[in-house]
Amino acid sequence: NVHMNSSTYSHIAQAWQFIEETSMTADTADIQSVRAQIAHKSTVVSSSLAAFIGMQAQLIQARNVLIIGLDSGIEIPVLTHGLGEASQLTVVTPSADDAQRTRSIFDSLRSPHTRMRCVSTDVKTFLHRLNAHDYDMIIVSSEAENYAIARDEVARLLRDGGMLILTDVMALTDEKSEGGVPNPADRHDKAVILRSVIDELMHDEMYTTALLSIATGVLMAVVHQ
Repeated sequence: NVHMNSSTYSHIAQAWQFIEETSMTADTADIQSVRAQIAHKSTVVSSSLAAFIGMQAQLIQARNVLIIGLDSGIEIPVLTHGLGEASQLTVVTPSADDAQRTRSIFDSLRSPHTRMRCVSTDVKTFLHRLNAHDYDMIIVSSEAENYAIARDEVARLLRDGGMLILTDVMALTDEKSEGGVPNPADRHDKAVILRSVIDELMHDEMYTTALLSIATGVLMAVVHQ
């Protein structure tokens, strides 16, 4: 059992704040620009999460990355600059506004080696059309249904050893959140779906998984075909 008193919780909150503030000092000008663009929104912008995603992409030498939904947007410059030569970044979102914002961010980066395909459409239909085992990394965020669709598709889409990253797995950033996944009384769609997705992925022998307290929660899974 994990026993933590109020002092421990306070120290953890201070540690998370220190981590974020320290991570922000390493933000590039491109990341700072994206942050400034959404400063008026209530979006959670985590520099430590962006750094984590960028590092994982480099560790597995990712060249073909699929993003389902858009988090804060700072994942776009992190991945664009972090991927190697002749890399492909594919973004699919049901939100036309998010798609337009994604294209605007990417165009401002003027990357010489990373191509981007950004599509605003029904996510499930789009994923069905993608080639099997083509992707090194899949990142999922935003709408509740994105997580359920991704759970059903990632084993087909990822290569052997490919990585799945689910962000906001505690379902805390949704406007309807009432404490998210940790609160059993929170029954809004995203919390309900993510409880199921977390349980299934962590008990599926096809994946090696880790549930991490980065930003508002991350589930990382490596697939073994």
